[in-house]
Amino acid sequence: QVWSLGGRSRDPKEVAMEHMSRGAVARPVEERYMLINDLLKSKSRGVRLRGSPNIRDTTAKVVEFGATVAGVRHDMDWLKVGRYFMPMAVSGHCVLLRVDVDAGRGARGAEGLRIQI
Repeated sequence: QVWSLGGRSRDPKEVAMEHMSRGAVARPVEERYMLINDLLKSKSRGVRLRGSPNIRDTTAKVVEFGATVAGVRHDMDWLKVGRYFMPMAVSGHCVLLRVDVDAGRGARGAEGLRIQI
């Protein structure tokens, strides 16, 4: 695909490299995830939020399995949910499943719950 900017056609990679060279920073994208217990098979009701991206920095807030959360990826292992963090995996098992959202239809494959933190 070729973009047309300023009257001339340019390759998207060229445009991206130009923005990067100017110090432009991409905005974080908020995505929705469902908290799942399929692989972990925990007997608890959910996963505790963390105060930082440290598995030991637990808070009293618990997100229950089956709930959908909206957050921004902090890195490969953590989702930032408001001012808290949620691990993408617990004990090596994935606990967050990305949920697609269609305009006007809401979340697909989830109960449509949003945790307000």
